Amino acid sequence: MESLVSLEGQLTIWQNVNLVDISALSNLEPGSISSIYITMNSSLSECDILSICEFLAESNGPITINNNNIGCNSPQEVLDACVEGISEDQPP
Repeated sequence: MESLVSLEGQLTIWQNVNLVDISALSNLEPGSISSIYITMNSSLSECDILSICEFLAESNGPITINNNNIGCNSPQEVLDACVEGISEDQPP
């Protein structure tokens, strides 16, 4: 999945019980996602990759994020992780 750079459609991650993060999708170009459907992934707790963070910040399409692990269980949880990650990257 690391070689995937453009999606041009819906990002669907559904019923992957062993998936803990989606860092393999970090090369997705921001703006290549038209909607997000991330649900029923009981181990998934890290969803704050750049393309998802930008999509959530712009709120320009359908978003379903629920029934995952803490940290990736709602759009707000993911957005909070995105903001936290940005502030941690900034020098004091």
